[in-house]
Amino acid sequence: MNVFEIVKQEIDIVEVFNKYCSGELEKVGRSLRASSCPFCGSGDGFTINTEGNYYKCFSRKPGGCNGTGGSVINLVMKVEGIMERIEAVKTLAVDFNLDVDFDSEQIENWKRKRENEQKRLQLIEEFINKAQQRLTSEHREKLLARGLNAEIIDKYRFGYCPEFNRERLRQLKEDQPGKYQQYKKIGLISGKGNFLGNDRIVIPIWQHSRPVYYILWDWNGTEAKDFKYLNPAGLDIPDFICYQNGNSELWVVEGVFDFFSMIAANKSVAVAFGVNNTSGIIDRLQKIKDKLVYVAFDNDEAGQAGAAKIVKTVGRAEKIDLPAKKDINDLLQECNGNIDSFNRKLAGLKWPDPLPFTNYKVEELAPAVLPEWLRDFVESVAEFTQTPVSMAIMLVLSALGTALANKGEVEIKRGYTEPLNIWTCSVLPTGSRKSPVFSKVTEPIEEYEKRKTEEIAPEKESAERRKDLLKERIKNLEKQVVNTDDEGQRINIFNNIDNLADEVRDFEVPSIPILFADDVTTESLAQLMANNFGRFAVLSPEGDIFKIMGGLYSRKVNLNNYKKGWTGKETIKEGRMGRKGVRISKPALTMGLTVQPTTIRDLESKNIFRGEGLLARFLYIMPDSLIGNRKSVFDVAELDKLAESRYKKGMQALLNSKPEKEEGEEWEQHKIKLSTEAKTLLHKFSIEVEKELREDGRLYNIRDWGNKLTGNVVRIAGLLHLAAQVDAKKGEVKELWDKPLSGEAMLAAVSLGRKLMQHALKVFSLLDVDPEIELARYVLKRIKDGKEKEAVGELPKNKDELDRAALYKLTRDKKDIKKPDDLEKPLKLLTELNYIRLQERKGRLTDLIKLNPKSSTLNALSALKGKETEIIEV
Repeated sequence: MNVFEIVKQEIDIVEVFNKYCSGELEKVGRSLRASSCPFCGSGDGFTINTEGNYYKCFSRKPGGCNGTGGSVINLVMKVEGIMERIEAVKTLAVDFNLDVDFDSEQIENWKRKRENEQKRLQLIEEFINKAQQRLTSEHREKLLARGLNAEIIDKYRFGYCPEFNRERLRQLKEDQPGKYQQYKKIGLISGKGNFLGNDRIVIPIWQHSRPVYYILWDWNGTEAKDFKYLNPAGLDIPDFICYQNGNSELWVVEGVFDFFSMIAANKSVAVAFGVNNTSGIIDRLQKIKDKLVYVAFDNDEAGQAGAAKIVKTVGRAEKIDLPAKKDINDLLQECNGNIDSFNRKLAGLKWPDPLPFTNYKVEELAPAVLPEWLRDFVESVAEFTQTPVSMAIMLVLSALGTALANKGEVEIKRGYTEPLNIWTCSVLPTGSRKSPVFSKVTEPIEEYEKRKTEEIAPEKESAERRKDLLKERIKNLEKQVVNTDDEGQRINIFNNIDNLADEVRDFEVPSIPILFADDVTTESLAQLMANNFGRFAVLSPEGDIFKIMGGLYSRKVNLNNYKKGWTGKETIKEGRMGRKGVRISKPALTMGLTVQPTTIRDLESKNIFRGEGLLARFLYIMPDSLIGNRKSVFDVAELDKLAESRYKKGMQALLNSKPEKEEGEEWEQHKIKLSTEAKTLLHKFSIEVEKELREDGRLYNIRDWGNKLTGNVVRIAGLLHLAAQVDAKKGEVKELWDKPLSGEAMLAAVSLGRKLMQHALKVFSLLDVDPEIELARYVLKRIKDGKEKEAVGELPKNKDELDRAALYKLTRDKKDIKKPDDLEKPLKLLTELNYIRLQERKGRLTDLIKLNPKSSTLNALSALKGKETEIIEV
């Protein structure tokens, strides 16, 4: 076992939280919940799994941690601002006296370094506390005049250091040498023996709940201009200190008052104490992957040069051009400390968000809609595989459909029912780890099949023997008819052969239970459904079923059995020469697919599929890809074994559940009636969907899909309602079919339905491509390539900056771009959508092209919100 695993196993994360973080922990179910997240401040999201020894913040609010978490190593790295995992391991090993196999001299040096650092920080904190006590109303007025508010001044313990002349300092050195050395240790005494704090306001710099540094400000202006701000002597000047509150932005400013101005505005902010240390700043910025960086240095020559260097090296950084001779704190002062006005000023300095090429913002599906045993499972699987939780939710819905199809149906009103089979399709790029999620979700179904196969094997073998004996008797009779000349005997033998042949044809050999397959032809689908009381499922981590439906084997498209299998009310009838035909009055086909976007985009028979309504039957998700932002396998908590066990038990209980009657070849189904609350919710939702189908509604262009949405939501509600009746701890269910469908289940299904609208729009956009949008996307890609070449001096025509002429050189291989004027339309569209700006240059024929840094780091599809609707949220 390596040192990382030892630390994660031996050190209790609760003890780590209590040592490094503030806040109370409260027991909630099997977990502990913090009163607030130490990283995003959420009061309802930060939880500690004591069994798995990991933490996670589930807050999905703006600025929330959005499901991130990890081990004790991740926690201490984030809290302490440690960039390397091995340094975090050493810190934990020292702080918790853990015997880890480091080099003994190395660990002793680390211990001494850690102890000295802790002593220095303790002395700094004592100095800060005393300085705070000396802060007078006059000092506070000076700070308030800089735009800071009383809350900032008090929270961060601004203070005052009185005069301390050389004579007093000499006397201190003689009389209290220990105190003198303490002052020197925290940087109050310079190498020349000068006291640096003379009549200065002390501005503490905080990191994770304690002061780690400070700046001394000449509040009276008595010192020379060059010494307006003093740093502690002998202490390493930090490259910058981050105040990260969960925002997607990080502002980098030059001075300490700029820093606190941004804190007052609740911004994630970093401070560079001067611009001479940009190499260190750049190194730290390159390790922060989840922030869009705005560099707002002073608008002077040094500040602009430092900002330009950062922006050129850190690709997702944007240089903010402040007004002449202004800094960030000046802007706050102009607003008289009004934070709303200040934020509006800041917003006006930034690039606007790029607008999407297609107007579809998609949201992750919320696990909260599921019963607890399913919610715990999908969250654990999604975290363990580092995949979108929406995919696990959709596959679980298909697994429920596989277990419950044809056993029951939801009665909306007399004469109108919806079955429990469902079709889901999750669209994700290659490399999204679809197969591992699929395998975990379908595992209990495969175990059920295996168990049933073992149970039925003796009966099947006996039946096959009896059938073989009947066939053998026919052969013997055929031999007799050849050897006899008696016409009466021949007729009698022929009659016996016919009777036995009928018996063989009608003889039922129990079928091996096959509940699902990853592909199936139209012809074999009917027989498989007949063998399983009218139900079957196609569950596949790939999209091959679309090729089969499109005629891969039969060379013709035949969708009838698939469509009837979704509807559940249209009879499948197939007559066969020489064999017993197939008749299924209530076919129930479930599907659960995970496919790549190209599978949808390149459907050979997409016009037929769309025209016959096949694609409209699926519920789709197309979440933002996590590729490039996934955690290392060593930073991810183990799969929650308890959640996995309960999922298997719960699914087995549903798979073992019975229909109303099992007589004959088809089942009679239970009827699930709607509760009054469920009817009300469904009524409102159906009206909402109908409005969206209008010409000005979101679903107008996918009316075929929208027309089936309300029915699909009823199916989801039925599945969630039945799943909620399961006692997954015991693996049993009581009164599964007796209760009316609850309002809670309908509310959850309606919530899913609303989010699935935008996912469907996004998926259907893959089928209809606008050539102008495609050209603009291509040009944007080449602009990004050009910006990379600009950074390393490799632009065509020896250009220093990307302009139209250089861009034409990069794009002219495209058949749609034959001359420079062909760039006009795509550049105009990209400008309108805020991806680029065209900057005119005096005396030059071609414009410079400025790229919105957000287009390199943010998914543009998330920039534009969907229509606001009056909705009922879970």
